[in-house]
Amino acid sequence: MAHEGIDDELISALNEILDGTLPSPPSKHSVRPGRRLLRARRAPRDIEPVRISREDTARLVVRLQRATPQVIALTSLSPAPAADIARLRALHEAQPKGMEVLAYLRLFALALLTVLDVVCEDDA
Repeated sequence: MAHEGIDDELISALNEILDGTLPSPPSKHSVRPGRRLLRARRAPRDIEPVRISREDTARLVVRLQRATPQVIALTSLSPAPAADIARLRALHEAQPKGMEVLAYLRLFALALLTVLDVVCEDDA
C-alpha cells in the first residue's frame, strides 16, 4: 500500500486522531444513519485528553485531504460501496470551523478507514 500513498505518515495521522487522546467535541449523543442512538464515547480515565493546536489540526486535515484522492483511486482496483466513497468525498470537500474540527477529523478518519478496509480486504 505504501507505493499507493498509504504510508506510515497516514497511519500515524489516523492513529493520532482516533486513539482517544484528542478532546471530545461537546455532544451528548452520536447518531449514525440507520442505527440506533449510541452513547457518547468517553476516553479511558487514565488518559487525559490533550488540547490540539491549530498547527496540528491543520497538519492532520491536510494529511487526510492529501490521502483522499489516492484512497479513492484504489477503489478502481477494489470497488468500495458508493455510499462510503460519497461520504469520503463530502468530508474531503468540507471546511470545518471552530469546535466542529475534532468531530470532522474523527469522521474523516473513519471514512478513510472504512474505504481502506474494503480495499485492503480485497487485496488479502
